[in-house]
Amino acid sequence: MIGLGNQAVPWQWRKPGGWTPASVSGLQVWYRADDPGCTFDTSPSPDLYESIPNRGSLNGALEASGAARPQLGSLNSRAAVDLDGANHYLVASVSKTALRPLHNGCGTIYCVVRPQSVTGFQHILDTLRADAPSRTGLLLRLTGSSVQAVIGNGGGAFPINAQTVSNVAIIGATHLIKVVFDYGGAGNEAEVFVDGISRKTASFASAPSLGDPTYDLHVGCRAADLLNKAQIDCGELIVYDSVVPGADDALVEGWLQERWGWQP
Repeated sequence: MIGLGNQAVPWQWRKPGGWTPASVSGLQVWYRADDPGCTFDTSPSPDLYESIPNRGSLNGALEASGAARPQLGSLNSRAAVDLDGANHYLVASVSKTALRPLHNGCGTIYCVVRPQSVTGFQHILDTLRADAPSRTGLLLRLTGSSVQAVIGNGGGAFPINAQTVSNVAIIGATHLIKVVFDYGGAGNEAEVFVDGISRKTASFASAPSLGDPTYDLHVGCRAADLLNKAQIDCGELIVYDSVVPGADDALVEGWLQERWGWQP
């Protein structure tokens, strides 16, 4: 074991010199509120909040204006985005076709959050066109004290609806939520992890459909209508368009644990 502050992490999390999440192939989105390259525009004009610039293939930043603009909070003494559950959300103003957050139903999402409430549905990440029969895209949300990952199939069904059991104590503490989508892989399944522990596995019932040129990446609300806003502090969001291999996965988790202090 090696010590990181008051934490201890497995030896395999010792990262090579110069390593960052961008060192892993397939990076699509990397948002972090403490990135020194961030622009936080709080002036009246232009009324724009630019947060956590991309370090993957997405051009542009997460943006919001007016009442939707969140404040900066803090996690583990680092800057985090404070979403109030009533007004705040962020949007990456680029289509899912260009974003391609997952590739053919395979991908890995890492998100460090501190939930402040578990009332109703609270959408952490959402690109889902929810109206039937389209239902393309994906979402990651909190519902009660559960974590739920959903992918549409372009028709009236959801081939993946993976929801953890409702006994994960998540309020008021910092957590790493990870979802691995492996369509067509050995397991042909999605798996939801909370703080490094597998909480739910679900098999794909049909082929996913991820592309829709009109629905952008939303953080903190439902993409279809801007409802189901999340009351969370969000520290970092990383999305790859493939299943991250075990050694790289350990490095990503170690990077996030060292920075944000979630409990493995």
